[in-house]
Amino acid sequence: LRQQFSDNVDPSRSKQNLFLIGSPGMNVVQEVQNKLEGIKYRKDANRVINLVFSASHEEMKKIDPEKWAKEITAYCEKKFGKENIVYSVMHRDELTEHLHISFVPIVDNKLRSNVYFDGPAKMSKFRQEIYNSINKKYGFKKDQPEKKAKAKKIAQHYAEINEFEKLEK
Repeated sequence: LRQQFSDNVDPSRSKQNLFLIGSPGMNVVQEVQNKLEGIKYRKDANRVINLVFSASHEEMKKIDPEKWAKEITAYCEKKFGKENIVYSVMHRDELTEHLHISFVPIVDNKLRSNVYFDGPAKMSKFRQEIYNSINKKYGFKKDQPEKKAKAKKIAQHYAEINEFEKLEK
């Protein structure tokens, strides 16, 4: 929610971020506590799940990102329960627009994140659902979930972003 800035954020563009659910000044901790009121859960339970939706910079430039973000948000409202969504915000203050959605995984009046994300198979299924129902019609190429991500030093990551920005200008 831009309560702390990163090197890859252009603060002058943060006012352009689009809140589909929630607001820039919202108190996320309080909002989560409100949703958890009356819910019994273990001390080590996942209280919040944060998702990020994006595509390559080139792919995102070809679409109407606001329309795409609204479709992803509506899909997540149906899947996770509208009442469980804490916020949905599209960041427009970075090089590539992308969507953040945060929700409290309440199922049958219990915290149950395992219903949605319990191992690679469920995550792969979720990614496939998003691709088939939304991303495919926008012409996005399907990602390759079998590829293992390789950790990169944060300084290297930002150096690559800065280099890309220089090339783009």
